[in-house]
Amino acid sequence: MQTTVFTATPELASAVGAANTSPELEFQFTEAALSADNAGLISGSKAVSVGETEAADEATLDALAAAGVKLVVLRANDFSRFNPEYAHKVGIYVCHMPSPDADAAAYLVATVAAYAGGKPINIVTYKDVHGKAFINPTLRPWAAK
Repeated sequence: MQTTVFTATPELASAVGAANTSPELEFQFTEAALSADNAGLISGSKAVSVGETEAADEATLDALAAAGVKLVVLRANDFSRFNPEYAHKVGIYVCHMPSPDADAAAYLVATVAAYAGGKPINIVTYKDVHGKAFINPTLRPWAAK
C-alpha cells in the first residue's frame, strides 16, 4: 500500500524509512502542504499523512476521495484543522497521532500497516524509533466503510 506523506521533513522521511520493515508498504514524501491543487502528488496512494499545520477543506477531501485515498493519518494532536465528518461522508477513514514530530514515524508506519491489514486502529501497540514499546489509546478513528 502506497502512502504519500505531505510536509515531510528529511528527518521524518528517514525515520519512516527506518521504521518500515514491510515490503507491502511504500511511502513517498513531499515537502508540499496538502491542498486540492496538488492532489496529483498522491498518484497511486491509498493513504496520505498530513502535518499539524495543514488544513483540509471539502474541496481537498473531494480531491483525495476522487484519487482513491481511503486513509488520512493526521500528524497532530486533534482534528481542529480537518473535517472528519465530511471525510467519512466521502469514504475516507481518518485518525490522528498524538505526536507530530519525527518520532511519529512508528505511529505512521504502524497505523498504515494496521489499516492495510484490515486490523482495528483504535488501540494499537507500537514501538517508537528508539525501540520502546507503548500502547497508544488515543488514536480515535472516524471510520468510513
